[in-house]
Amino acid sequence: MNANVKEINELTFFKEEDDCSLLDEKNTEPILKSAEQNTEPTLMEMEKEANRLIEQGETELAVKQIYGLVIAFAQEKDFTQANVWRDKLMEIDPMALTEIVDSAEVIEAEQANAIDGCHKTTWKKLYSSLSLEEANAFYMNLKQREFPPGKVLIQQGQLNNTLFFIDQGRLKIIFKQQFKEAFLKELDKGDTAGQDTFFPVSICTASVVTVTPVKIMSLDRSDIQEIEKELPGITKKLENYCSWLQAKNTEILLKNKALERRQHNRFKVEAEVTSEIIDQKGNPVGSKLNGCLHDISAGGACFSIRGSNKDISRTLLGRMTNMAIRVGRRPIQVKGLIVGVKFDGFTVYTIHLKFPRQYSEESFKKLIDVCHKLKGD
Repeated sequence: MNANVKEINELTFFKEEDDCSLLDEKNTEPILKSAEQNTEPTLMEMEKEANRLIEQGETELAVKQIYGLVIAFAQEKDFTQANVWRDKLMEIDPMALTEIVDSAEVIEAEQANAIDGCHKTTWKKLYSSLSLEEANAFYMNLKQREFPPGKVLIQQGQLNNTLFFIDQGRLKIIFKQQFKEAFLKELDKGDTAGQDTFFPVSICTASVVTVTPVKIMSLDRSDIQEIEKELPGITKKLENYCSWLQAKNTEILLKNKALERRQHNRFKVEAEVTSEIIDQKGNPVGSKLNGCLHDISAGGACFSIRGSNKDISRTLLGRMTNMAIRVGRRPIQVKGLIVGVKFDGFTVYTIHLKFPRQYSEESFKKLIDVCHKLKGD
């Protein structure tokens, strides 16, 4: 608590006739022993004294006491109570303009200081588009949440009332159509999710699922509607930012698609494969999957596995896998991102891989020759 607040507390609590002893509202027993001990009143004691002064009609002293409460609660980062007492201040003395204005500025400054530095850096462009008051209101209504891998945040076919801001971790957007699930896009730090159904109310056309442990800030539609009442225009600013971010990501996606269209032809080939999901460090995660390779190119491959787990598509989509093509004495190892999974409705899953880099076409021609020789073609 700063010196000004302490001065206010001493002014409103201590009386000459009490011989520097602070009495409670009934004047029956001391709350604090003496000013010489430098003991400051608690927030509860300050609230008690403020209420006593209001009840006794001592407006001038009540204003000073309440002003001290507002500052104290703001410094404790309890902005709800800080605003409650500031409202009380305006109620008992609307003409206490100095205290009313100063307390608002203190609350705003303390709210700005409360914003997490890493979060603010990640969303620098967003916060730069908001006023200080808007930025504070926005941040104070965010909910910090953590989710494990495999958590569905947005479900295809359902309504969504939440806008997600990704501070840490990776997620994937997947689309399901009958027995086929396709990997559409990966999301990571600095991306948003849910904007397509948060601003215009509509059914989700795809699902968003966590791939790694994630830390996310979420904003509920009901909260932004309340903020909009006090700060008209903030919703449009958020929507404009999300549209800009989406356009930026779409441009990158289209460039990548253009590169993919230049990929080499796929070669039909049959060979046994073993695939296992790997984490970001390349370590195996879960069980190995045995299957059959169908085709391969310099940019990707397609193979199939058998399984009865209906949720296997969601588990595999967007994950990196290490695939061992078993030909000859030494298997050929390739890594790829699972971008598509198609279920035949019975037990067969067809998996499409995208390699992180293009391999030499010559290396796959040698692989094809070996496979053909083994088949006796």
